[in-house]
Amino acid sequence: MEPCPSKRTRNWHNLPRDVLILIFMKLELSEVLYNAQLVCSWWRKIAKEPELFHIIDVQNLWDFFDIRDYDHTTKTAKDPGILRLNEARHYFETQDYNRMSKMAIEAINRSCGELVKFSIMKFATDKVLRYIGMKSGNSLKCLRLAKCKQVSEKILIQVVKKLPLLEEFELCYSSFSWKVIKVVGHSCPRLISFRLNRHEVKHIHYSPYRNEFIRKHVIERSLRKCEVDDDAFAIAANMPTLRRLHLFGNSMTDKGLRAILDKCPHLEYLDLRKCFYIKFGGFLRERCQGIRILRLPDDSTDDFDFDLEDEYVRELHNGINSDSYSSDPDELSDKEEEDDCFM
Repeated sequence: MEPCPSKRTRNWHNLPRDVLILIFMKLELSEVLYNAQLVCSWWRKIAKEPELFHIIDVQNLWDFFDIRDYDHTTKTAKDPGILRLNEARHYFETQDYNRMSKMAIEAINRSCGELVKFSIMKFATDKVLRYIGMKSGNSLKCLRLAKCKQVSEKILIQVVKKLPLLEEFELCYSSFSWKVIKVVGHSCPRLISFRLNRHEVKHIHYSPYRNEFIRKHVIERSLRKCEVDDDAFAIAANMPTLRRLHLFGNSMTDKGLRAILDKCPHLEYLDLRKCFYIKFGGFLRERCQGIRILRLPDDSTDDFDFDLEDEYVRELHNGINSDSYSSDPDELSDKEEEDDCFM
């Protein structure tokens, strides 16, 4: 019997540069920096092309981690059979900020001043933001920060002043004051889209949480929230060119909404979901009808980016039960890593 002819193989090394660029653009940032560029010298050269880093998105870094590694990367690891996922997450959050910052900074370097959009979840630090302001001030048009507890308001304000071309700005699950909004409005005259998502748990008691202790703290915190229009007034006074505005879970009232409608005449999209202090008194509802897309406080949140109430309870649980948990950006050191896996 004659041997079967060998299957035709494809030499990936011979793929044209433009084709490889398109393939690399489909990869996550960590896959480019830690995997693809290690294949060969040609792929390493492609992995340093600036056009790969016009858009930097590091929102899904948990996909890069293997939680199973937790058992053998810390001396205090327990039996992997009884490890809780939040313990592993807490370990990575407190130990790997420097590693993630290093990866983000390397990507910013490779953009060669051509960075257009930067989006990061959890692992942004003051150091990363300062680097963006220094390297990408003349190119960045979109900045998205989600759950970035290690970013201080002082540094954020300093960096925003260096981003005059910014058109889109998002702060998700943030605790920054209205002063940030004021600075953004003054420093970014081209801003057309602003998103400010805060925790709002006014209706948390409808959720069946088994842990009564956590449930009690969630409700107490919701009751402490008061009707505050500082954000709304700052937006109205400093962002007149807005076309899209997301104010998810804000404590604004009718007064704040009225100010926004008066001062932001170009609004085409307005998201007021979970803004339960708005009552639409007077003619406010009629005035909102002129906005092309309007999301009301009780509208569905199925298309929201995050798991709203469960995410808040998980963070609260970690805060209550961990002595080392802190949202203070000064409590985590920013140590330099000796080895450089990117160079």
